[in-house]
Amino acid sequence: MSECKVCSAEMESNHRRYGAPSCNACAAFFQRSIKIHKEFVCENSDQCLIEPSKQGKQCLKCRFSKCLQMGMISREYIRAQKESTKLNSAEIVFARITDTLLTTSLHLSSYLKEYLENGNPEVMKISLELANNAKMDSVPERIELLASLFTKNPITQTEFAVFTNICLCKLEYSRISESEKEKIKALQNSAFQKLPISPIEGHRFLDLVILSSRFLEIFYANF
Repeated sequence: MSECKVCSAEMESNHRRYGAPSCNACAAFFQRSIKIHKEFVCENSDQCLIEPSKQGKQCLKCRFSKCLQMGMISREYIRAQKESTKLNSAEIVFARITDTLLTTSLHLSSYLKEYLENGNPEVMKISLELANNAKMDSVPERIELLASLFTKNPITQTEFAVFTNICLCKLEYSRISESEKEKIKALQNSAFQKLPISPIEGHRFLDLVILSSRFLEIFYANF
């Protein structure tokens, strides 16, 4: 058993709702509060849920904020956000390129192996070509969902290059043999250790690792 990261209620280990480690009650609260959360008011300077607690969850504003902080996101939340703000074109481009790169890598595992082992950029070239040929005036809901992560967690062009490589090193395969999985995982682990950290600040590298995990969760769920 483990604890909900929002209210500390006991729940099954590895239980996730809307992408966050939370109990069913907090997940249901998040979903029904999407359209009304702006009306919530905190009387404690937004400090009620610094740490998960059953008492703190009584504050609706802090509870909703904690849900977002823990990574909760849903299609309904994206739609609500779109009504008040428009996704930046750069965020959509970042999401589309990364999504295409991961999809291409899953379908062409040999290309990913070549990239990780020998630096062959073919998988990058194919992915960028596919992304560039996509209709920019028509953004699939899947891409909007992924782009919203960059809205909440802005990154620079330099950081994006590192981010995509982290995603490739963390990408998991399910439709290949176990021996092939082991080969790719060994190459991914080796490549991850060699990732260039120098262009970005140390703490930002950890931020990108966390962001990549969140991105992959949404990617898998909508693949």
